[in-house]
Amino acid sequence: MSFNGGICRMKKQQVETIVRGVVCACGYVLLCRTEGAANTYLPGGHIDFGESARAALAREMMEEAGLDSEPGRFLGCVEHTFVQKGERKSEINILFTLDMPGAEPPEPPRPLEDRLGFLWARPDELDELALEPAPLRGLLRALLRGESPAVVWASTYGGAA
Repeated sequence: MSFNGGICRMKKQQVETIVRGVVCACGYVLLCRTEGAANTYLPGGHIDFGESARAALAREMMEEAGLDSEPGRFLGCVEHTFVQKGERKSEINILFTLDMPGAEPPEPPRPLEDRLGFLWARPDELDELALEPAPLRGLLRALLRGESPAVVWASTYGGAA
């Protein structure tokens, strides 16, 4: 809340809509890490107004890695809340499998954005790498075992699963 000329203005909070891609190859999954962050996350980004989730994912991969990609099967959705730099954030993560030719272990794609890094992770490393949202860890382990899990809905909001 801020005061401007005696008028009280409430800061508008919003839920961000994010699309994320699951790139699996040779028993590994592709993750991202922002420089200095303790956690990792799946590649992807914000969906622009008027843009489909699939189109946003392909655009984000071109912007972040300079690689063509093809979003595949819808995997599910995870609502996520967390604190970043002292501020509460909320997001909805829409998940798709992602075919990204040219992205194969052991070398991760070269990031085109400052402060962004890619890495390949094995299923047993997802906890240690603090993959967020945490409910994705089980889904990714199942996918890397070759299982085809049902569409997922998960939440990190207290008591709402």
